[in-house]
Formats: sequence, structure tokens, C-alpha cells
Amino acid sequence: MPKVIVKYLSFFREMAGKEKEEFSLPEEATVKTLLDELTKKYGDSWKELVDPDKPPEEGLLITVNSSLLKLPADLELKLRDGDQVIIGFPPFGG
Repeated sequence: MPKVIVKYLSFFREMAGKEKEEFSLPEEATVKTLLDELTKKYGDSWKELVDPDKPPEEGLLITVNSSLLKLPADLELKLRDGDQVIIGFPPFGG
């Protein structure tokens, strides 16, 4: 059973109420599996931003071990024990 560390940036940190947490996922879990678990835990407001069954929100960034994913194509990337996933929106400049 892989365990992954999820780090939250910006708005996601506020929604989760923490900077990071560990998730135990089923064997053969993918990024989509993780997003489904996060939606179960954090509810509908979370799902509006990271629903794996619809195109990702404009600007949503997800990295696995510092590699930026191409969404939605990389949602089927398999996660391994010890992977670090970062979810957030880029900072806005003005």
C-alpha cells in the first residue's frame, strides 16, 4: 500500500487547514485516485477545483516528485510509496 505525502499551496492549504499530510492509497493508485480521496475528505468545494472527471481548473498545478504534470493526460500516472505530490495554483503577479 503506497504512502504519499501531499503538500498544499495557496488556496488548497487554506481548504485543507494544513500544509501537508500523508495518504495511504491502494496498490496501483494513480493521481486520479488521490484526487478522488481528497474530494471524499474535503467535500464539494474541493471537487469543484480538482474533479478528475472534468477538465482541470485554469492554472491548476500538480507535481509528483517535482515533475509538473500535464493535465488531464497525466491523471493516470501511478503513484509509488514515498512520492511527494504538490497541489496548488501559481502565485498571481500584478
